Amino acid sequence: MTLVTIPVGLWLSAIAVRDARTRRITNTLLWPGLIAVAATGTVSAGVMAAGLLAAAPYLIAWLLRQCGGGDVKLAFVVGGLAADWPLALLIVLLAAAISAVATLATRSSTLPHGPALCASAALLVAVAS
Repeated sequence: MTLVTIPVGLWLSAIAVRDARTRRITNTLLWPGLIAVAATGTVSAGVMAAGLLAAAPYLIAWLLRQCGGGDVKLAFVVGGLAADWPLALLIVLLAAAISAVATLATRSSTLPHGPALCASAALLVAVAS
């Protein structure tokens, strides 16, 4: 475990809780991750590719009005944190599976997606480390 793991975990938890409570992910919470991934992505093509690849399905969903802009930005961040495009795709797939199970379990069609995306990122990045 690196020294960065705990603050990143707490940050992802704050985003997940905020989205679960309000169904919104504020830019204030996302800026640190967006800046970190964008800055790192300027010197690491893998970070940028993973972030963009993770964000792509969310961008399409956003254009179809099926998710919010916060989900697109969060996907970019967690993909960039993964810094590996296959892992970024797994994060997106696991988040979709978690959301599907939660939707079936609660019989609600309007669950926020941020908690599933944060949980899948935390789990898969931890396992991959």
